[in-house]
Amino acid sequence: MTAVLATRAPAGARLEVDLGAVANNTRLLSACTPGALMAVVKADGFGHGAVGVARTALAHGASWLGVTSIDEALALRAAGLRAPVLSWLNTVDADFVAAVGAGVDVAVPSLAHLEAVTRAGIGARVHLHLDTGMARDGAAPHEWPALCRAARRAERSGVLRVVGVMGHLGCSDVPDDPANAAGRTAFDWGVGVARGAGLRPPAGPVCGRRCATSPRRPRP
Repeated sequence: MTAVLATRAPAGARLEVDLGAVANNTRLLSACTPGALMAVVKADGFGHGAVGVARTALAHGASWLGVTSIDEALALRAAGLRAPVLSWLNTVDADFVAAVGAGVDVAVPSLAHLEAVTRAGIGARVHLHLDTGMARDGAAPHEWPALCRAARRAERSGVLRVVGVMGHLGCSDVPDDPANAAGRTAFDWGVGVARGAGLRPPAGPVCGRRCATSPRRPRP
């Protein structure tokens, strides 16, 4: 199956996206993990068309969608996609009210983000984001315990639910890179701290979601 997508390239240029390849890749990755598979379709599906790629991935083994901004998540909702969506790279002044209203999960990498989400109203679904070495976003390790404690207080007040803990491996395209082992160790530490704060996100036995794990190194 091939989709021909319109582009803003010079006249006569055309981009052809093979959604059959997307389907095959999704099935392959789904077979490599016993957990849920998230299809990341940020940046217009990395230029391949977010909606088409999302629908194809969901039809062939993915059960989650991931994007960076809330605007990207809302575009998926506007296209009729109702699968769980996580938006994980937002500024503190992002429209968290719209995210909550559309049933979009949001990542929380700092106390300032947590405060912004709590102001968005009751019902927010939150994934606490730990920097496990990517250094792109996420709470620094020394900030993590305070973030977990504050999130637990907010959860107990009924404003939000912590439904996941997430990290991002910086060298997942090189599975044996030592940075990945260090990232997994940091992630496991972060999950332990979250549990110690009283958080029990229902996201499987490790209570977490990694955004860039390698199929060569399966994890429970």
